[in-house]
Amino acid sequence: FDKFDRAFAEYFDGVEAIDLLSEMQRQALPQDWLRKEFEKHLSEEEKNRVINMLSSFKNDVEEKGLSFASKAILYSQDPGSRANGGKYTLHRKRPRMVKEFRDVAYRLKENEVSEPFETEFGWHIVKVDRIRGQEVDVRHILLTPEISPDAMAEAKKKVDLIRKRVVDGELTFQE
Repeated sequence: FDKFDRAFAEYFDGVEAIDLLSEMQRQALPQDWLRKEFEKHLSEEEKNRVINMLSSFKNDVEEKGLSFASKAILYSQDPGSRANGGKYTLHRKRPRMVKEFRDVAYRLKENEVSEPFETEFGWHIVKVDRIRGQEVDVRHILLTPEISPDAMAEAKKKVDLIRKRVVDGELTFQE
């Protein structure tokens, strides 16, 4: 199961035994769920804004000689690598990154910067610093599209409606 499935299952766990009003007042929907719903309706404008920003970073590194690590520290939205300049060491036999990320990283040569690409976490560019046999040192910059308050409210409304329909017996988990 992915992160969305686990969050969905947790949110609906014990749904048959809850006091609906107090439970709905107590719990806020996880932002992950709302982001998944929002991403279905992501505007081309916002998507292009993120891609253009990453393309600009790539150009700054390749054409102007600016530091990829500095760009990652300043702009990356990956809390796990931002502080160390976006650095990760990938092990071919011990994958820990999502497949899309690994596929892009392993195709690059040393000092090559990828084109922007998308994963479930957002949009990335990756630079390979060093290849040592089965290990590849990479740096990356992650950007996630901005979610407008209106889009977030609409996504929350849809998830709340699904939950209400399950609680009211109109839907089952199999549906």
